[in-house]
Amino acid sequence: MNLLFRMQQAVEVFQSKRIRFALAGGMVASLYRSQPRATADIDFAVWLNDETVAGEILNSLGLETHQVRKAQLEGGPAFAIKRGNTPVYMLCGRSADAYIGVDLILLSMPWVNSALDRAQANAVDFGFGGVPCITAEDLVLSKLYALNNQPTRFMDLDDIRSILEAQSEPDWIYLRDQLKHLGLSIPDAIKPWFKSK
Repeated sequence: MNLLFRMQQAVEVFQSKRIRFALAGGMVASLYRSQPRATADIDFAVWLNDETVAGEILNSLGLETHQVRKAQLEGGPAFAIKRGNTPVYMLCGRSADAYIGVDLILLSMPWVNSALDRAQANAVDFGFGGVPCITAEDLVLSKLYALNNQPTRFMDLDDIRSILEAQSEPDWIYLRDQLKHLGLSIPDAIKPWFKSK
């Protein structure tokens, strides 16, 4: 199974269930980077807060699910990670016999709502019809969110640098407003790409 076939399968499930979605993660990064990069899974932002429905979607693709909660992504506190009582931010779908996984990023993730809205006017045809894709700005915000919680995510640093190098005129006003709204900071390693903007 290849990435495009797996993507098409997921898109057909979202459409059949009338779930608003947008492609995110590494596949979208390759659209905006100065040079594409490899990825072994497909990420979708989805208009869902119900992890049961999200799990059913992944199960229908033949994948076993694993929940990722707010405290896990934000690195604590340790008691919240142990108790597993913070909101579910993502469901990861994997299979022992399938190389390609599917991750569903839920509405509870702080940057998803706005990104989903903007993605609906940003469809890319991958050979089976238009697929809404989060914008370059929202992808940068998603990467900054991940970095603010785990600064050693070097692929995210590289994605942001490459995206900002390749984008001639990102929407700096939107980026600044969302950085403030989400309470995100810019890591020192990529500050040069944000300077004087």
